[in-house]
Amino acid sequence: MVAVIWILDTFHTVLICHKMHTYLIMKFGDYDALAHIDKSPVNLALMVVILALALVQLAFGLGLTFSLTEYVQFLNYTWAVDTWLGSAAACDLMVSVALVRSLVMKRSTIKRTRTLIDKLVRRMVAIGMLTR
Repeated sequence: MVAVIWILDTFHTVLICHKMHTYLIMKFGDYDALAHIDKSPVNLALMVVILALALVQLAFGLGLTFSLTEYVQFLNYTWAVDTWLGSAAACDLMVSVALVRSLVMKRSTIKRTRTLIDKLVRRMVAIGMLTR
């Protein structure tokens, strides 16, 4: 029960940070933005896919953790380990896609800002490729 509450609290904190970033940084001074809720279908689809992959990763990770008592037992459940790690990689990829999409959509006509966003995208892709 404690773990479930901790996970839900973490998810809630992430959502709060996202909305604070949106309204306090991305839409700073735009008071009309407070009346508008961003519900684009692409954002919703990305969120659903990322959430589904994260839940698959969580379920298989916890299932394997609590059901296996010895390391050698992993050999009998390679399909579960592959699903667990595959969903983790796919989830990371989808998060990277969402971040790159978000940054590219916010590109401006100011050269310095555009250059900074391009550097961020390149760095994010490079770090993502190194970690997976």
